[in-house]
Amino acid sequence: MARAMHQISPFKAKGQYQAWLQLQNMIDDVGLDHIPCSQAPNFYHPSSEEKHYLELAKKSCVTCPLLKPCGIYAIKYEKEGIWGGMSANERLKLRRAARGVGR
Repeated sequence: MARAMHQISPFKAKGQYQAWLQLQNMIDDVGLDHIPCSQAPNFYHPSSEEKHYLELAKKSCVTCPLLKPCGIYAIKYEKEGIWGGMSANERLKLRRAARGVGR
């Protein structure tokens, strides 16, 4: 049974599930009313990276009390959408810089 659960899990990377739970616990502590992305989640995950929507979402992230932990989680695990005030491309650049790619 555990094997079947692993196959359908959206958490692909090692440690991602634990990191997600930690972020969710922080959200619970703060309360959803104070988390901008919980009010309009589709706004932070546009079907295309339209600059207008990206900039609006990133600006509202600045008010979030979990901006930093969300960004740390996203740099490591998330490939799409706005997380921690960063676009997917911005996070990709940070991941590559951390690995020394493109130097």
